[in-house]
Amino acid sequence: MNTTELEVSKALKIPSRLNLYDTLAYMLVGISCVLLMRFDLTIIGHPIDLPEVTLANIIVWLAVYYFLGTTIQEIARLVFKYILRFRVKFTPYDETVLEDLKLKLKLKTTTMGETYKICYLYARARDVTGHVDLFHALYALYRGWVILFFAELVFIGSNFYRIHNMILYASLAALLTALFYIRCRYFYLLVKERILHTFLVIEKNPHSDLEKIVSGSLPPRG
Repeated sequence: MNTTELEVSKALKIPSRLNLYDTLAYMLVGISCVLLMRFDLTIIGHPIDLPEVTLANIIVWLAVYYFLGTTIQEIARLVFKYILRFRVKFTPYDETVLEDLKLKLKLKTTTMGETYKICYLYARARDVTGHVDLFHALYALYRGWVILFFAELVFIGSNFYRIHNMILYASLAALLTALFYIRCRYFYLLVKERILHTFLVIEKNPHSDLEKIVSGSLPPRG
């Protein structure tokens, strides 16, 4: 594949990556929110019949799902940043990789965090497998679900006197919140590792089979 064909291939992949993030991080979270709201109204004795999704109103429903998803994701971003304080922590190995990137690209960044942001853009642009975008979208999906099911747990607790089987519902909501947090944390760390590994593969193995290496057959650290 020549340079022009490679550039065209990358350009064609951009919409699919954006759609993947929108679908996982926004649409699925928005759909989950609508389903939980309907479930909540039912268990407190106020069931509602939502309009069915049809070809006539599908655009409206997609807009509703997207709006709810983006709202929840913005809340989740603030919670994870300022309350849970999710931060990228760099090991000595990570710092070595980032310093290498800084030298190769002649960056004037002053912190590891700034260098990492450049590394993210660099790896994302050259990640032919799309794994960086996939893992980032899955991280956002689980992050949104953490907030959504924690809100569900709060709702059940505040309406305990109106809900039959409250302990069962509360236990299930708490379990899902914990499981989704674990998965969120997993993909959060996996995104960092895949970004750094992609950079290493590109810089140190320019003629290697990138797809095969990035998909799992990575050289051992150190």
